[in-house]
Amino acid sequence: MVAWVKVWHVPEVWFKAYPSCGLNHGGIDGVNRIVQDNAIDPEDIEEIIYKGSPNLLTASRSQREIKNCEDSQFSPAFAMVLAAYYGRKPSPAWQLPATFKDHKMRELMKKVRIEVHPEAEAQITNAAKAGKLQGYFGSTVEITAGGRKFVTEVANAKGTPGNLLTDEELVEKFRVNADFSSIRSDKVEKAIEMIFKLDEIDDITQLMKLLTVDDT
Repeated sequence: MVAWVKVWHVPEVWFKAYPSCGLNHGGIDGVNRIVQDNAIDPEDIEEIIYKGSPNLLTASRSQREIKNCEDSQFSPAFAMVLAAYYGRKPSPAWQLPATFKDHKMRELMKKVRIEVHPEAEAQITNAAKAGKLQGYFGSTVEITAGGRKFVTEVANAKGTPGNLLTDEELVEKFRVNADFSSIRSDKVEKAIEMIFKLDEIDDITQLMKLLTVDDT
């Protein structure tokens, strides 16, 4: 007899910090931390090694030729390059052709190596036994630049369980994303105010009107 256990994962919902596949986020945090803390010019980077989930090596994530926004989202190699250049400024620009066709981005991708984190299998197994979702475990990032090697560990990537985005960070993300749309800034601010009071709204169309470009 197989004993089935019902587990609800709804309370585990979280919001992404970066416009990229969640499996890349530990690496993005690590690259960003090293580059920023050590004032490294991305042009001086000789190698980036990201050790994370075994799923980083699947066919859908192993592409090195970024042709569209889908490729840019799932490629861990490209995500590490994005982190090196724009880690402190995540935005929809990360997925625009002007970004993934940039020659300097393509050149740095050649210096990125993706490996499986040595503790990955054990953490996945332990999480499964405990009835928990496990896709984000300790990540390791190594960057060689200017003849020096920098290493950092990321236990919980920004935005993932254990390091959730604050309300202020979510609001800022909303504003940044809205800046790439045609929605007026005043409607954006009204939408933010209304979202924090959803339980007081009788008709959700009030919010939907603020999230459209139709001003009639």
